Parts: sequence; structure tokens; C-alpha cells
Amino acid sequence: MIDRRHRLLVVDLGGVAAHYRPDARLEALTEATGIDAVTITSELFDSGLDHEAELGNHSTEHLVQLILDRLGHTVDLDDLVTAWSRCFEPATESLEILARQPVPCALFTNNGPMVDLCLQGPLRGLARRFETTICSWHIGATKPTRAAFDRAADRLNRTPAELFLLDDSAANVTGAREAGWSAAQVTDAIDLGQVLSPDD
Repeated sequence: MIDRRHRLLVVDLGGVAAHYRPDARLEALTEATGIDAVTITSELFDSGLDHEAELGNHSTEHLVQLILDRLGHTVDLDDLVTAWSRCFEPATESLEILARQPVPCALFTNNGPMVDLCLQGPLRGLARRFETTICSWHIGATKPTRAAFDRAADRLNRTPAELFLLDDSAANVTGAREAGWSAAQVTDAIDLGQVLSPDD
């Protein structure tokens, strides 16, 4: 339960603030580029490029160039970002629950520069619901590592005890707790409502 010591709710993107739809992204990329799904998956994801991006190994400009190169420049940047955004469908009911909370909310997601572009573009309405956003590439570490939670707390200018993580991953919840955060696993709006409901 959230209590008076908690000054910020830290919310996962794919799985809490939004429904995670990687198949929708792949379908949109296939449609936009004319490249088959197997090739796209191999070039962008199985190759390790997306994971490298999550860790902050590429600047935004460099990553975009790498992706466009691997897609044979069959799509422009605007259409690439639009297709990438299809991965996240805002979870309207959960967002409404979060909006009613007495403390502000921040996003914390394992993602690279492409998701920043999505949150600045097609998903900006979702991003505006949060005080700030931390992508793993900003801090050079991914959940559930201790480094990710320690660096996120520093970036948020909060002590671990002031932070409450809401995440669909059990491993991330465990990692947050080991770093001194409060945390709860939530997979839908029902879970979220139960976690954030006041004590009777």
C-alpha cells in the first residue's frame, strides 16, 4: 500500500501504463517497409540491436540511422516512429486510476531512444500524464539490476524509501525491493486498484 513516506509512484510503461503489443509493432513495420516479419525480427531484435539501445549504447541519431540502414531505407523516420508506437496501447483504465492518486507519477521503462521518440510523438498524450520519464538508456542500466534502481532514484532526486514501483514483472519488483524501494506487481487495472486502494 502507498503511504505517507511515498513521494512518487514509479510506473512501468509496457504492462502497466500501456498494454504491450510487440506483434502490432511488427505488423506495422512490415506494412510500412514491405519487409517480411522474420527479417525485421532478425535485423532489429534477435540481432541484439534493440537490447544495445536499451543499455544506452547508441545515441538517438545513431540508432535511427542503424535501424533505417537495416530496413534498407524503405521507410522514413516519421513512419518508423508511428509504426514503433504501435507496441504500446495506452491502458486507459489504469491511467485513470493513477491520475486519482495523491502523489505524482513517473514512468520507468527498459527501452532505448526509439521509445523516447514515440513518447514525444504519437504517444505524447500518454507521456503527459507523468511527471517525468526514465528510459533505461538514459541511465545505462536495465531493470531488474541494482544499478538501474539506484541510478533511477538519483535521477528522480528521491531516496529509495520515497519511491513505489508498479511493474508487471516479478523480477523487477524483487529488484526494486532489494534496492530499498517499495514495489508491487500489477498486471491489470484490477491489480492496480487493489494495490493503491486505501487501507480500510
